[in-house]
Amino acid sequence: MGDSPEPFGPLEPALLVASCAPDGGIVFANEAWRRFFGGDAAWDALAPEDREQAVRCVEEAGGGHLVTHQIFPVRVGDRDEPVPVLLHFYPVYGAEAPTEVCAVAV
Repeated sequence: MGDSPEPFGPLEPALLVASCAPDGGIVFANEAWRRFFGGDAAWDALAPEDREQAVRCVEEAGGGHLVTHQIFPVRVGDRDEPVPVLLHFYPVYGAEAPTEVCAVAV
């Protein structure tokens, strides 16, 4: 079985990194993130119900709560099955206002 090709082709593991404003707008996204989710609209690659869940996760983290272990199925290229992507949403506190969330790291 070791010589048989993978059914959907190899998928290289990648660390997806993005930061959002507390209201959900993307401030930064690395290349792996842009390849999976697109550049401008963070959650366009997700199904509508998953998009709503992602927005809720950003809002919750924007409110100061850590949101971890969220799995989202993402359609990539011409693969038959979506790729499961594990995301964690971290509130980032400002140096000038240490009790106020200034961003959300994903």
